[in-house]
Amino acid sequence: MIRDTWKIFVSTWKGYAQKFPSGERPTHPEMEIAFAGIAVPLFNLAFPKSKAELSREEFERLQGEFGRILKPRGVTGIMFLRTGQVETNTGIEAMFRMPGMVAAKLLPPKRALGEFVIREIAGAAMAEEIARLNVVCHEMELKDVAELTCAELWGGPNHGFLLYAEGAAVAGGSASFVEGVSYIGWMATLPEFRGRGYAEALLRHMHAFMKQRYGVKETVLHATEMGRPVYERMGFQAVDEFAAYLCVPEMEMGNAG
Repeated sequence: MIRDTWKIFVSTWKGYAQKFPSGERPTHPEMEIAFAGIAVPLFNLAFPKSKAELSREEFERLQGEFGRILKPRGVTGIMFLRTGQVETNTGIEAMFRMPGMVAAKLLPPKRALGEFVIREIAGAAMAEEIARLNVVCHEMELKDVAELTCAELWGGPNHGFLLYAEGAAVAGGSASFVEGVSYIGWMATLPEFRGRGYAEALLRHMHAFMKQRYGVKETVLHATEMGRPVYERMGFQAVDEFAAYLCVPEMEMGNAG
């Protein structure tokens, strides 16, 4: 089983970023950068290349250098470090944490999942639908729907899916062929439809799709706090964890003081 998901994490988000018309490919000697250039922080990311512990000064220096990359677009970003990589007792707190989870074989379902239809995303309307689901479910601003809508993103190696129930798209997710595995992302279920097994149904559908299409043997994802129990029930195991730290454009950092 994969024990370090860092490379998969980086490759996936670089792949996302490069599909957006505003995407760029900045380089840095100490960080991998995935930069979509949109006003959604999770799509402008920095990942330190070294696994070594960072002092507060080193961490803040990297934040500042990433801020200079963000400055021309005036967008906010996130730096992902391995959990515990920042020197202890610095007073620096992560915004949130995401465990890297891996499964080779999913456990059998424990309940019937009801009636639904799953369709692969194609075209602008469906691309907007999965963007809207993610904005609503992750409590972002409605203006972010336009930022996240990218029809060019959906088509190999990134495959998006919508689950329809009661005549509407109520859940969505994606599977990408990255570093020889299936990487799950964009998972979202409308609040009023949670608890019905739709996220599980989507994930099982994508797991089977990627095995058939690409012959993958392992599925990888980075879970939210809400999603982790769902994935654990299906047989995913946490193998590592990443901590997220907000980074703002250099100009705003200077004004913040």
